Amino acid sequence: MMTIPTQISWIILFFALSPIIHAKHPREQQHQNTSSYDYAKVIHVEPIIKRHQVRTPQHDCRFERIEHDEHESHTDNSTGNIIVGGVLGGVLGAQMSRKRHNHIPSIAGAVIGASLGHQVSNHQRVKHRKHCRHTQHVQVEEHVKGYLVTYRYRGERYTTRMRHEPGRRLKVRVEVTPMID
Repeated sequence: MMTIPTQISWIILFFALSPIIHAKHPREQQHQNTSSYDYAKVIHVEPIIKRHQVRTPQHDCRFERIEHDEHESHTDNSTGNIIVGGVLGGVLGAQMSRKRHNHIPSIAGAVIGASLGHQVSNHQRVKHRKHCRHTQHVQVEEHVKGYLVTYRYRGERYTTRMRHEPGRRLKVRVEVTPMID
């Protein structure tokens, strides 16, 4: 049986020698986590495209000509326009002739005024109505979200996804890890 001072001595000795026991050979430490850089040849680059739709509202408006029937309630207005046009035309014709016995300019003015009154009433019967159609213009936009890069290093093919185009060569990290059986 061991005495307590002997047990304590063994424990102290164990902890003191522990780093030496677990230490690795310098060559083994050097190769355990070694990494370096090299260049691989890029053999194919394919952009990764994301498509999305952009919708823009559009309003297509046109004016439609609407003519009212002859028999609508506008006949009173039409007759009034003809009478007013005739009277005004006759008065203007009489003012232009300045001779009291010559009624030809008065009659011509009345006929022309009545004709103009009739045209005004026809113009009032023609209305325009605005028709609008609301649509959406759809446009597909494309954005490059990255690149699918295939490269060759020491005879092996590899593929990775990158944010930017790599160019002709790609810098790669080469790690050497020992095989532990």
